[in-house]
Amino acid sequence: MRISFYLDKPNEARSVVMLNIALFGERLRFGTGISLEPKHWNTERQESRSTDPLRNANQMRMQNISRAVTDVYNSLHLNGHSTSSKSEIVNELKVKVQDLLTPNHNHENGKSSLLDDFNEFIDSYTLRSATGLTTTTRPLPRTIQAYKVVRKSLEEFGSQHKVHLTYNAISLEFYSKYSAWLTSFKNVTDATLSNYIKILKTFMKWARDRDYHDTSQFEKFYRQKSPTDTIALSVDEIRIIRDLDLSNNPRLSRVRDHFLLQ
Repeated sequence: MRISFYLDKPNEARSVVMLNIALFGERLRFGTGISLEPKHWNTERQESRSTDPLRNANQMRMQNISRAVTDVYNSLHLNGHSTSSKSEIVNELKVKVQDLLTPNHNHENGKSSLLDDFNEFIDSYTLRSATGLTTTTRPLPRTIQAYKVVRKSLEEFGSQHKVHLTYNAISLEFYSKYSAWLTSFKNVTDATLSNYIKILKTFMKWARDRDYHDTSQFEKFYRQKSPTDTIALSVDEIRIIRDLDLSNNPRLSRVRDHFLLQ
């Protein structure tokens, strides 16, 4: 067995550190719960650089993970499992490591309470800075309300289609069916649909950062907005607004001036 660490998205502003386990010709990949800026990662040494503000904590977590995974493997391979097939050892190691990294979630067969986690997302999500750093700033109330609408739509979609929504179920096939359902049954516009998908992807990234899942098909979700006609005022209409006498209403006069400047 060989253990290594790497960045999931080295070209983005911020990336999750992934655990890779090579065993019997197979590779198992898990999120470590560590997130940092790629400039703080030493690819050759597979560790965070001294410039990482959380270097000590991140290094300790990776060391603890390595020791724990080794202990799990030794217990499987030595304690009565030496006669097991290689595939059995790999599968059992995968389950035990997943439980080790996400002790508060049920990941049996890749299943977890996605809708419950969405509630946690709604209650605790904070915005990121331009460089990808987590802040303590909560989204605006109207944005949080949009999160609730999307969660409700997922629950309703799952109920109508008799689909148990797990993280593994959020696939390209799900995306196609969910988008069609929103368009035909909920009558949402393309712009609204794009916003739904954007929120869903934000939630999935948030959940993966917490090691609630290790799926990635959601990253391929997209929605091309239909082109719309841009309606602009004609020159004559602008002149009518400009020449309108608003001397008796200074407030509207100021609003009109700002509008014309824009």
